[in-house]
Amino acid sequence: MRRTNPPAKKFRRAFTLIEMLVAIAIIGMLTALLLPAVQSAREASRRVQCQNNMKQLGIALANYSNTTNVFPQGRIFSQDSRYVYLKDVPCAGPIDRSYLVVLLPWIEQKPLYDSINHQLSILGPDQLTARGQVVSTYACPSDYLAGRVRDGFVNRHLPDYNMLDDPATPVFCSSYAACLASHYIAAWQNPSYRCQVDPAKAAKSNGCMNDLPNISLASVTDGLSKTMVVAEKSFTILSGTKSFVTNDLGEHYGLWFFGDIGDTLYVADGPPNMYKTVGSWNAPAWVWTASSLHPGGVNVLMGDGSVRFIKETIDSTENEGKSGVWQKLATRNGGEVIDPGAY
Repeated sequence: MRRTNPPAKKFRRAFTLIEMLVAIAIIGMLTALLLPAVQSAREASRRVQCQNNMKQLGIALANYSNTTNVFPQGRIFSQDSRYVYLKDVPCAGPIDRSYLVVLLPWIEQKPLYDSINHQLSILGPDQLTARGQVVSTYACPSDYLAGRVRDGFVNRHLPDYNMLDDPATPVFCSSYAACLASHYIAAWQNPSYRCQVDPAKAAKSNGCMNDLPNISLASVTDGLSKTMVVAEKSFTILSGTKSFVTNDLGEHYGLWFFGDIGDTLYVADGPPNMYKTVGSWNAPAWVWTASSLHPGGVNVLMGDGSVRFIKETIDSTENEGKSGVWQKLATRNGGEVIDPGAY
């Protein structure tokens, strides 16, 4: 019988251990190279969305101003008889609604506006539902803790505040604040002076949306294209930050409905993103100034409706009486000459 040899074994080709490690290393390097590009593309998209939000605010402000001939008031005071400091004094109520509440009908949010009882304080229990409503236009997508409902404390703003009687309630926090002035100033009606405003303080209240109720477009003599009206103020940066009075600034600031410094108003005392250069002990730097999580600066809405990205390295000064470019952009009637290349 003829013998046949068994068929030769066929060996399946495979990666060696060294080849596999090299392939994994190459994939890892490619991922490391691509990840920053992907993150950068996502941030660019978020920044564009933020700019679109601010343009919507610009359109709303323009329509409001064209109808009323004035800017919305930045700090609106309550006349709710339940909370006035002095009975029978019309200007003795606490700080109340924000400019963002006023603009609701102009950004297609009239049902929410109508749900608010404007004869009562926005801080009262009657407004609980409205305070917790989310308005996506009021939140920057990079400001990831804004634009969502969270627990916050509102009673601190009321007369006879008692910390023990301040339960947390659902609130929504915003990313956009109006410019009060180049430096902090309180120019509200004073009950001790027959509800008149101190003329010296009124003169220093040089932002477009502040305590003064009748600031017209015509009063922006510096030029609408050279005057800031709204800037970013990141709620995420506040959240979890400690100060002398609280372990979390985010529990007490950033409220979209409340018209005060640290909530929906900012001042230009310090440059954008000042929180990067000072410690969290300096609460005004974290609460009062413009800030964002966009790398390198903040988006700013100008009076003419344009949106500019202002670098955090812009010329600025913290000393009252001296004005950097950032402070000049905050004033509506300072008479400063600003080189467009400076910002």
